[in-house]
Parts: sequence; structure tokens; C-alpha cells
Amino acid sequence: MMEEFCRITNIHSKHDRIMTESASSPRRRRRSRRSGSWAARIMMMGGLLLVALVIGALWAVSTFRTYLASDALRKDLESRVSARLGGVSVEVEPLAWNGAQVRVPKVRAWEEGKVDGGVHGLQATLDWSGLKRQTVHVTELRADSVEVEFAGLPAGRPETGQADRARDVDELTLANAPTGWRAWLPNRVELDHVTVDRFDAEQTQGRNPVRLVHARLQAEPAAGEEAWNIQMSDADLSIGKSEQGRLDVRSASMRVDATRLYVNDAQAGWMGGSDVSMRGYFQMDSGRVDLAGNLRDLDVLKLVGEAWKGKLSGDLQGDFHLAAGTGEALKVSGHAVLKDGVLQQLPVLDRIATYTRVDRFRRVVLDVAEADYTWTPGSVVLRKLVLQSNGMIRVEGDLSMREGALSGTLAVGVTADTLRWIPGAERRVFVD
Repeated sequence: MMEEFCRITNIHSKHDRIMTESASSPRRRRRSRRSGSWAARIMMMGGLLLVALVIGALWAVSTFRTYLASDALRKDLESRVSARLGGVSVEVEPLAWNGAQVRVPKVRAWEEGKVDGGVHGLQATLDWSGLKRQTVHVTELRADSVEVEFAGLPAGRPETGQADRARDVDELTLANAPTGWRAWLPNRVELDHVTVDRFDAEQTQGRNPVRLVHARLQAEPAAGEEAWNIQMSDADLSIGKSEQGRLDVRSASMRVDATRLYVNDAQAGWMGGSDVSMRGYFQMDSGRVDLAGNLRDLDVLKLVGEAWKGKLSGDLQGDFHLAAGTGEALKVSGHAVLKDGVLQQLPVLDRIATYTRVDRFRRVVLDVAEADYTWTPGSVVLRKLVLQSNGMIRVEGDLSMREGALSGTLAVGVTADTLRWIPGAERRVFVD
């Protein structure tokens, strides 16, 4: 009972003390209430702002992703590629995004009577950090295959040689981007590397079509130029319609700009086993070809045909210059040397051996065999021809063969020993 009374009395004392303090400090009480009110408001506003930012960010990301997969972006790309290619028609199939990678099943560009090309399985890997510079930075662009057939470049192709534009930076028009976004959306493209698993191209302009198939390409932009540096491998190249115009290109280092493809160095096989190195250019708007190089280890039978098998043998080597233009016939010229040449089993040699009683004429080893040559379809011209078998015979002169008909002027020299059985030869042929 006493304990209960003491507890109640103690409670009342605390209550009186609190009331007394409150009555003596009204300003402090109001200030405390006001401070609590402002803190609550700030926390509430901060929370609302955070929620707004999250919602805004989600909306922005959602809108941006929607735009990336939209027809609007696809049409923007069609417009930009068309302008870049000189106004040709362009179709881009719907884009499929997966993080920083985008894949396009097919892109087609064409102009009636000029060009028709398609890119299949196009895939790009992007570096999103480039967006800070309003740049679409593509680190890798890859295509399963590219097919191009053209008779000439588009008439409205853009001018080249603009010194104030780097080739690795290209303008990007986004006319169909969401309103209000264009000020900060990317406005240029940087492309680091391009890979094409299979590249097929055909130039049908003029009398000498150029066809390249099965090529694998690696390309990078040439800094400060309107050009690309290209490495090519495993390609079949055909120039003209004859078998002699076909090359198996093992590797090639090239540079291409808006109208011309330069071959800095190429290594190829020709006519089944020979090695060819070459350099030069292809003029894409006119179809002109100009290549020069060297030939090594060509079996001479590949040129003269199987009819000479067992009669003529040796390996050809030398240099060449191949040229052809619009409306012009393919022409190959240069200097050729026949190494380890041998003539045998020819009726004319057998008759000479019988007449001179020198059996060495039945098998003539050519210690020297060389000439300047010019080849065109159906024609071969040999100038400064020299054939020599040491100790036996030497032939000099010019020869022409057109449609199987042989003509020319030759000077023939023989040693005195080879004519010793011919009466009077020493007095009539070998004179001082």
C-alpha cells in the first residue's frame, strides 16, 4: 500500500516538473516543432526527387532502347547510308540488340544499272563510353558475307579529298530521333575494325570483267584520309574471260578510296603452281586495271599446252605489266626467261641431227632462252628473242603468233664442228 502510494506520488512529481519546464520555455517548444516540420519536409522532397530520378532514368533508358530497336532508327540508317553511297537505294532489315552488340540480318544497296550489293549477317560491337563524346564508337564490325556487283559507281557519289574530315569519323544524321533528344544523341561514328568472312565482287564494266570471290577481308580506316587499309586472303581473282587471267590470291595488302583500289603488295598462284607478286590498281568507276609484278616457277607447258608435253620443258620467270581499260583488250607485256629449258623429240631436230651427223641436236639443252613478250587474246609477240645451246647453236630475232600462224625473222648461228660433214660449209658459212 505504501509502495503504491510512493510510486503514484513519484509520477505526479515528474509530471509537475515537465509542466513547469514547458511553461517556462514556450519558444523552445515552438522551435522544436518547427525544426521537426522542416526536416520532415526535406526528407519527403528528397524521397520524391529520388523517385522522380529513378522513374525518369527508367523512362529514358526504356525510350532509348525502344528507339534503338525502332523503325525510326532503321530509316535514319537507311538515309545516312544512302547519302554516303551517293544516293543509291538502301534497305536495312530490323535491328536486334543484345547489350552492346547489334545484329542486322541483311543490308542491301542498289542503283539500277550501276550497283547492286548486299551485306549478310552484319554484327557490330559498341563501346558505350563513346556516348560521352556524342559518338557511336564501333570497336568491331563483322559480316558473314558481302556481295557486290557493279558496272560503275553511282553518278551522285560524294566528293572526296576533304582534308578537314578524318576517315574514321563519319557524320550521323538522326532526323527521326525522339523530339528533344537530338541535341545530345550521337552525331558521328568511329569505326575501329571490320571483318568480312566472305567477300564476292564483280565489275562488269567494259570488255574485261573483274571478278573476286571467296575473299576474307580485314579492314581499318586510314587515319587522316578518305580511305581504308585492307588485308585480303584466300581469294579467287579473274581478270577478263581467259584462263590466263585467273589468279589464286593468297594474301594482299590494299588501300581503297571512293573510286580506286590500290594493291600495295599481293602474293598469288597462277596457272597451277607458279608464284606471282604484284602491285597496281583497279579503277572502280571505269573498270580500268593496271598491275605490274614478277612471275616465278611457271611450268612452260601451262602456256604452250599439252601438245608440247615431252618435247619442251622448263620453268618460266620474269616480270609483267597487265593493263586493260574500258573498251580495250586485255594486254600483258614484259620480259620472260626460260630456266632449265630443253627441246627434244621434235622431227625437225631429228632431221638436223641426221643431216649434220650430230646426235646432240636430238636433245637441245637451252642454256639461254629469253625474250620480251606481248600477249593479247589470240596473239603472242616475241621481241629480242635469244635461244642458245652452248657449243651448238644460237638463234636471235622476232616472232609473232596470231591465231596459230607463225611469222618472223630469225638469225641462226652454229659452230663449225656441227657442219663439218656438210661439203663446203667451212668455206661458205664460216668466213673471216
